[in-house]
Amino acid sequence: MSSEAMNDSGWDAGLIRRAVDTVPSMLAYWDSDGRCRFANHVCETWFGVAPDVIAGTHISTLLGSMYQLDLPYIEGALRGDPQEFERDIPNPMGGPPRHALANYVPDPSGSVPRGFFALITDISRIRRKELALANSEAMLSAIISGSLDAILSTDSAQRIVMFNAGAEQIFGYPRSEVLGRPLEMLIPPSYRERHQSDIARFSNEGDVSRTMGERGRSVFGLRKNGEIFPVEAAISSFAVAGSTQHAVILRDITERERREREKRFLADVGLALAATLDCDEMLSKIAELAIGGLADVCIVELADESANRRVKVATRDPSKFECCAFLEREPLDRRRPHPMHFALETRSTVVLRETTDDIVASWAMGAEQLHVLKALRPESVVAVPLVAGAHTLGTIALVSTSPSRRYTPDDAHLAEEFAARATMSLMNARLYKTAKLATEGRDAVMSAVAHDLRGPLNGILMQAELLRQDDAMVAETAERIARAVRRMDNLIQDLLDVVRMDAGQLLREREVISISAIATDCVQAHRYTAATTSVEVDLDLPVEALQVWGDAERLAQVFDNLLVNALKFTHGGKITVVVRRQDDTAVCEVSDNGTGIHSQYLPHLFDRFWQEEKADRRGAGLGLPIAKGIVEAHGGRIWVESEVGVGTTFSFTLPLAQP
Repeated sequence: MSSEAMNDSGWDAGLIRRAVDTVPSMLAYWDSDGRCRFANHVCETWFGVAPDVIAGTHISTLLGSMYQLDLPYIEGALRGDPQEFERDIPNPMGGPPRHALANYVPDPSGSVPRGFFALITDISRIRRKELALANSEAMLSAIISGSLDAILSTDSAQRIVMFNAGAEQIFGYPRSEVLGRPLEMLIPPSYRERHQSDIARFSNEGDVSRTMGERGRSVFGLRKNGEIFPVEAAISSFAVAGSTQHAVILRDITERERREREKRFLADVGLALAATLDCDEMLSKIAELAIGGLADVCIVELADESANRRVKVATRDPSKFECCAFLEREPLDRRRPHPMHFALETRSTVVLRETTDDIVASWAMGAEQLHVLKALRPESVVAVPLVAGAHTLGTIALVSTSPSRRYTPDDAHLAEEFAARATMSLMNARLYKTAKLATEGRDAVMSAVAHDLRGPLNGILMQAELLRQDDAMVAETAERIARAVRRMDNLIQDLLDVVRMDAGQLLREREVISISAIATDCVQAHRYTAATTSVEVDLDLPVEALQVWGDAERLAQVFDNLLVNALKFTHGGKITVVVRRQDDTAVCEVSDNGTGIHSQYLPHLFDRFWQEEKADRRGAGLGLPIAKGIVEAHGGRIWVESEVGVGTTFSFTLPLAQP
């Protein structure tokens, strides 16, 4: 509309100009030839051209490259059809383009359009918000649909209005079956009343969100198949159109609780089985533990070949105690095709998910045993072998008598973990029994030897004393008898020392003593014997007195044993005893330049009763093992170095006594 036209109509052109310039949108009038007849000042912010310059300009000049895009809308407006569209328009000031909402309104004056009004509004901010909202909705939708947890929401009447794929998976319902229906269909009947009161309290307390069940109570869901399962859930409230709605995020914790129960069960099993080393008592504990957490009936059988089979059967049902007692007296035939037989033969777990009357009948040996098995009503069985390395100790059979409980691979895995702990405990019990019997047998032999030898030895010694009072020949004979007696007595003492060493009673009294003084006394005691075989014994002691915390009598025994051993294999040579300090340790050495020891024999020198084949076989071969036991009981170590034709050195260390 031109300024003249507005004046002819009686309007104040200046007033109209001021009015249209206050409009925040771009407003312009284009005639039927496509030339601008009016434009407000906002046009300058859109295209960077003043309104006076735009006047008379063809619309194609103003729009530039956008003209062809807008031409269909321009032609439609000139035909008299209102046009509305959105377009990105470049920003003349630089920066991102503006998103505009364009309205081309035909001039209503006259029957034939004389032109059209163009109203362009900047909706960039609105568009950005719409895009952000769309992105947020897409992201939220992806999170909800991709979540493995159940996410659902309800309206103010507790009807389900949202149900994601995770909820479909957990509850077993397709979305179409639950939308619009009451939430109670997902809650076990016994918990529905409590749920309603919890929702009311949650709404009244005004919390935005809360963990369900946080008051120490468990929360459960109800699947389509009727299964009740434990859940972990959080609830939140939000308002939609003035109405309060609730959203629930729910996680199925059936598997987690099962694993936690298994861990607690296996921990209790370990503690219970560690409380005894008696094999029979352990069999009973294994069966009792099994019926406490794994089975209705448990059969444990050891696989030894003895005629007296060891079987323990337990049940949690008191009415079946007699059946269990019968199976202990008349156990299943190992040759018949029952799960325990296959587990024992294959050394692998056998899972019989479901039994039949014919299967149970195939296990029985005789009518009476069949009657007992039918009374037990086995519905499902897991049989696990008790395997320890190459040995199969026996089998455990876990029996479910409930039709609703069928054993699964998860149950088989737990049964294997249980069997592994039972196997370890049974092995410990067997080893303990074996060690105990061996120790008792050895001690009995040692005691018998000591008792049987001491009596006649004492008689020989008395006779020797009588002979010593006669002439010289008789005295010499008596001396030989006495010497033999002393050797036999030493042998007895060595045997008893072995017993004490194994019992941890080798040391008698410990005190702070001088190791140098002990070495000196021992060397002096053996000098006479050494002189009779032309052996020189040297002693090399440190200037300072080295003190250790130990048993003086036992440490003297170490020096004695090493010196006796050196004298045995050194003739006309030299023995050197050295005591020296090395850091916080006393190092003692007994060296000789005798025949030496072959390297192949060195690893066996401290073995009990071992002697070199060509060695002097006096003694029982216990001196060096006893010396090793004494040194180690003092916290030290002992070793040997030798070279044939050069000599041998025995060395041992003792920790020095701290001030």
